[in-house]
Formats: sequence, C-alpha cells, structure tokens
Amino acid sequence: MKERAEYIVSYDISSDKVRRRIEKILKDAGLRRVQYSVFNGVVAADRIKFLSERFKKLERILTHSILVYIIKNGAMEVFEF
Repeated sequence: MKERAEYIVSYDISSDKVRRRIEKILKDAGLRRVQYSVFNGVVAADRIKFLSERFKKLERILTHSILVYIIKNGAMEVFEF
C-alpha cells in the first residue's frame, strides 16, 4: 500500500475562472473542501507531484499563491505555488 499523508491546501484567488480550475484540480487529487478556500484530505503521499504538474500548467495565469501543507509521520512540509 502506498504511503499516505494529510494534505491541507489554502489559496486566495480573486479570479473566478482560475479559482474554479484550482478547485477541480484539488478535487481530482482526492481532496475535499472544508472552507471556501481550504481543501484537505488523506491521500497518497506522492500526490504533490500531481498537484505540482497541474499547477505548473496554470503558471502564466496564476498570480496569487497556493499553499500546500503536507503532514506525514509527524513532520510538516510546505509548498507554495
């Protein structure tokens, strides 16, 4: 079985179009919405690769930051896109 980790993703995006695309990416990654701009879930630890690839495709229109917190084995990593 793949190693799993808890993901918490937070963003502040004013563009409805970009926000909808980000929401779809997060749902496709297996995360669920817990607040308007916060998603979380326990998924495969390597899902950051999926998110990174998808966010990279939006790089030219992504002007705000997305924070991804990964909690695994009592340690936390933070990624910013």
